[in-house]
Amino acid sequence: MGVAYYHVQNAWWSENSRTFHIDTKNDYTYAKNIDKLGHFLGGNISAELLQAQLTWAGLKKRQAYFYGFLMSTSVQMFIEFKDGFAPTYGFSIVTGN
Repeated sequence: MGVAYYHVQNAWWSENSRTFHIDTKNDYTYAKNIDKLGHFLGGNISAELLQAQLTWAGLKKRQAYFYGFLMSTSVQMFIEFKDGFAPTYGFSIVTGN
């Protein structure tokens, strides 16, 4: 996760940041809300990987699923929060128009 964060920090967030803002139109305009799909798939994949690692480490399967979900959701929210400081896009909410 640290390597992924470092890559994303340099690739997406290296521009000059601005104050936190919510993007209500840009994501839908340039990407047709595909950003939401990326967050969903990234969260799902990381939750599965974390669950497998936690199960391997000795946690019960139910606990591993719970903590995998919690950690994955935290990572996705952190990414979305960081997007809120980007100059060309922001913290995005679900939009349909």
